[in-house]
Amino acid sequence: MQPGPIYFLTPRKCSIFGVCCESVPHQVSNLHLHADNCSGQNKNRFMMQYLMWRTLTGLNHEITISFLLVGHTKFSPDWCFGLFKQLFRRTKVGSIHDIAEVVQRSATVNHPQLIGEYDGTVHVQTYNWSSFFASVMLQTALKGISQMHHFRFAASHPGVVFVKNSDEIPPPGLTLERQWYLYHKIREFCPDDKGCGLSNAVDTTSIDP
Repeated sequence: MQPGPIYFLTPRKCSIFGVCCESVPHQVSNLHLHADNCSGQNKNRFMMQYLMWRTLTGLNHEITISFLLVGHTKFSPDWCFGLFKQLFRRTKVGSIHDIAEVVQRSATVNHPQLIGEYDGTVHVQTYNWSSFFASVMLQTALKGISQMHHFRFAASHPGVVFVKNSDEIPPPGLTLERQWYLYHKIREFCPDDKGCGLSNAVDTTSIDP
């Protein structure tokens, strides 16, 4: 099926931002956030300034934000967006209210919240945080932010950001006893002549327990 003439046009765009709360359905004083490494939306100095501002103004006692490691960036919001996309592809949509209805119908875990209406009605107030922070905060760049994965802000340490990287934890591997078990008990059932690779899985110089 051909996409039609609208393929070459640019219709109205709608941005969708998702937040998934896995623990409690209400506001808490200590926040633990997880986000992907998108520098345009999440991992930038404006986000860090906003989280610090929340602790400085008493909105939260402590905030921790962790960014997912490369290759491990699938988490709950992706699942919720996936449910939405499945229904969105099968539904004719012509307005932001249609999109909100698709979000509501896509799954019980999805709940839409419109920012505003076509007539200018505002449901969720938005602010120019970058301009605001430029006037009230010291504009010191956090060097190496793209390589850091964990950030913590605390009201007990005003103006301080705690950072650390994620250390890779190598898998422990199989014990020698487990290796010999696979070699003796499982290898004969493997469909190929290489024994599912088990012939190379055991250190033959080791003593069979």
